Amino acid sequence: MKDNFIHVMANAQFLLARYGWNAGAEAIDADGIECDPLSKEAVRFCIIGAIKRSIADLQCASADKINAATQQILERFLEVTNLELKEEPMPGEPNSKEHVGVTFWQDSATERIVANKITEAITNAKQS
Repeated sequence: MKDNFIHVMANAQFLLARYGWNAGAEAIDADGIECDPLSKEAVRFCIIGAIKRSIADLQCASADKINAATQQILERFLEVTNLELKEEPMPGEPNSKEHVGVTFWQDSATERIVANKITEAITNAKQS
């Protein structure tokens, strides 16, 4: 599980850095239209979409297995980073590391927090 987590998160980090972050959908195409993160048309991802795509890229698996593996990897990521999974930002909530909604980024500062948390999670997993 440790090696799988490291490989998936490293690939997700690569996808987010290379293709860009997305807010509000697991993936979007070049026209900004929501699409499946496994689609070859997907060009920008949220963390969940990047994890799904990474699992699919690294393993040949059915959609059910990809979804189950995504849930496991995401739960571990959230656990080690103290981030919360939210579909929308909560009004009046402080913009701190503990209150970042990982599927909804509004600015580059928040994206950097999550990007740094991905690096931290990978480093910690390698050391444990």
